Amino acid sequence: MISIRIDHSSDPLAIGTFIFQFNRLSIGSREDSLFRIRDKSLNPIHINIEVNNKNILTVHNMNQSFFSINGKKSNGKYPIQKDDEISFGDNKITIQDFSFDQNDLSRDPIAEVLENFPERKDILLKLEQTLLEIEYEINR
Repeated sequence: MISIRIDHSSDPLAIGTFIFQFNRLSIGSREDSLFRIRDKSLNPIHINIEVNNKNILTVHNMNQSFFSINGKKSNGKYPIQKDDEISFGDNKITIQDFSFDQNDLSRDPIAEVLENFPERKDILLKLEQTLLEIEYEINR
């Protein structure tokens, strides 16, 4: 479960508090993002917010897009916590709450493999990045 509050956005429909019963939340301008923000400055999938089975929440960018965590510009994958503020484009999100849901059917298979086979991390991360780049090219 991931709960966010959007305090500021160029998309008036995106402002408010939202609770998602998933362990992974994709945010972007594309219609099939779990949370769509109608903002032309955003990538189709701009960021992912994810909670793992150790109850650690992370945010990471997609396609080299930038974001800020509590005012510090970031690019990559970073741990975040409750009350952290994530800004990207004209949007400001505050993490309200999160918890890992063992029964989430949208579980990330790559994360599961990494859990069981940590020695394969480099190969899987390169594969995931390549697939995301291909998906980005197809959808733009």
